[in-house]
Amino acid sequence: MACFREDCDICLELGDRREYAIANSNVGSIYLSQGDYSKAVACFEVQKQISKEMGDKRAYSIAMGNMGIAYVEQGDFENGMACYEERKQISQELGDKRGYAIAMGNMRNVYKNLGEYDKAMHCYEEQRQNSREMGDTRAYPTIAGSIGNVYFNLGDYPKAKASYEEQMQIALEAGNKRAQAIALSNISSWYFELGDFPAAIPYFDKQRQISSELGDRRGISLALSNMGALFYHQKQFSKSMNCFDEAILIGKDLKISFDLCQYLYGKAELLFVLENYDSAKSIVQEALGIANELNRQGIIFDCSILENKLLALENGAESLKRLKAMLETERDLERKAKLHYTICQINQSIEHRQIALNLYQKLYDKNSKYDYRMKIEELNAEPKRSRKK
Repeated sequence: MACFREDCDICLELGDRREYAIANSNVGSIYLSQGDYSKAVACFEVQKQISKEMGDKRAYSIAMGNMGIAYVEQGDFENGMACYEERKQISQELGDKRGYAIAMGNMRNVYKNLGEYDKAMHCYEEQRQNSREMGDTRAYPTIAGSIGNVYFNLGDYPKAKASYEEQMQIALEAGNKRAQAIALSNISSWYFELGDFPAAIPYFDKQRQISSELGDRRGISLALSNMGALFYHQKQFSKSMNCFDEAILIGKDLKISFDLCQYLYGKAELLFVLENYDSAKSIVQEALGIANELNRQGIIFDCSILENKLLALENGAESLKRLKAMLETERDLERKAKLHYTICQINQSIEHRQIALNLYQKLYDKNSKYDYRMKIEELNAEPKRSRKK
């Protein structure tokens, strides 16, 4: 960061606006990787403005793409998509197939996050065709894996598995170790989400091994976090804690806030199950603080649920009041199911129990994930008393 900052100062002194724009882009990319999205946007805005003044459309389109990423990471999909759309149009005008493919890739990620899988699949197919025309074999594994993710979200598990295996085969043929690690992560997650935990373990192990060979510490931390979640579901809590602790250590060392808040939440959930409530409260507050800074809505929601479960141990009425307030504004089906389920856990409400059961059944009918199946079995069983401190 210091070197790029120095580059900015030198370019400014020399009046070299083109290099100044490039230096700001480099600084913005670092802020982006650190999760400081507002500063990243400010840097990319400088790059955009200078590129526009100089008539450099290619550099301008790159700046728009980078700004789009920063907006999307903050949950601002509208501005993010506007940036991606502008990059796509400019790239098309310039005949820049690579820029066009990148823009399409960014757009399909947003569609996927919004649950618009048909639109996402269209982007993937167009991106794959574009990559073939360019002879860009490096993009093939990523596209195959992404198509697999869409199939998985649509509940078409055989096609999802086939796409992940295609991703692995392409990566092996190309000798692309990083792509192999990603493919292994996808295959292991496929087994994990369907509840076949023993089958997932060797893939997570191999992912961590390849990441170690590459010196990819972030990849190692991701594998460790996934293994922590896997051991948690197997009730191997000691192994789970070790994995989360190692992942958190790497996350803090690398200052990868985006991943760190996820690792911290995983550990806090585990501490809650182990009835170490004081530690769980401290860790979940740390995770929530980071998630709020990054506007990671999924983690914010999960942390808020856990905070209210902890609050219920001391003040059930206040906890229920907050959860019901969350329920009033929530539109996402899975989150609504989780809220009704949590309320039912706290006060044994028959009404919320039935609503949660109906919602999880509806989710399971579309996507037979292990978690949905377990929730349905639990909600169909005899009610359990809520945990007391």
